Amino acid sequence: MVIIRFPKDMDAFSLRVMRETFQAKNPEERFIFLAEGIDVIELPLKDLYKLRDTIDKEISEREMLVPGERNEL
Repeated sequence: MVIIRFPKDMDAFSLRVMRETFQAKNPEERFIFLAEGIDVIELPLKDLYKLRDTIDKEISEREMLVPGERNEL
């Protein structure tokens, strides 16, 4: 999962092109786009739960791929 911050004044077309470019280069990756000036904490609670679930899933998947990596932190 990659969190990408973009300028608040970016128009919808440019944002769509940027999203499609990132997705085309790495189709297996999950991307979250946040406008500059918006902290993750400012997201609605429902979105925070969804973000947490996505992060937990990503961690679990990576732990299966590299079992000992967590202990190296």
